[in-house]
Amino acid sequence: MGFHEFVQSGNEEALETFYKSKRQSPVLGRVQFSQSVRELASNLPKEIPRYERRSVQASPEHVIGKIAGIYKIPKEKVMRGVRGKENEARKVAMYLVRRCCDQTLSETARLFGLGRYKAIVCDKDIYLLSLVRYIHLNPIRAKMVRKPEEYPYSGHRNYMEGRVSAVLDGRVLDMLGGRTGYGRFVLEGLKGGAPGGLLPG
Repeated sequence: MGFHEFVQSGNEEALETFYKSKRQSPVLGRVQFSQSVRELASNLPKEIPRYERRSVQASPEHVIGKIAGIYKIPKEKVMRGVRGKENEARKVAMYLVRRCCDQTLSETARLFGLGRYKAIVCDKDIYLLSLVRYIHLNPIRAKMVRKPEEYPYSGHRNYMEGRVSAVLDGRVLDMLGGRTGYGRFVLEGLKGGAPGGLLPG
């Protein structure tokens, strides 16, 4: 009789006695069996070396071929990205090659011809500048002050005085050509909003 059937058959007294005895037998069998399993498990290597994992994994070429087949497009289209055009098959292939083929990020980038992600860094810099300007102009938009430097809880005055810290990113001043460039950049936000429409103006 299985444990499930035993419980359903209404043996509450037997179950209560069993659990009160504090001497439950292990689920996997006798104590010796449990100890032998623990010993075997402790002797296993903690992580399989990469070269051994690769011998049982699919190759990147195989994964790319399967993705091309599923999306019914040539392999070349999966491998080649066109700027400004959505390529779902390429994204899926990059993800699966990275995960299933044990590729590092740089190996995956090299395979798909991505280089060093220069465009992404540029986009992040533009976004950072837009965000800094947006934050420092918020008190003016909320009609709390007339000038950004009048708001006491902002880092704007520190930037204007060239004082950077762990909280205030020194790259902002570097990207804008120092304090003067920073001040001009923030005030331009009052006239025309953030560049590129990334944040409300």
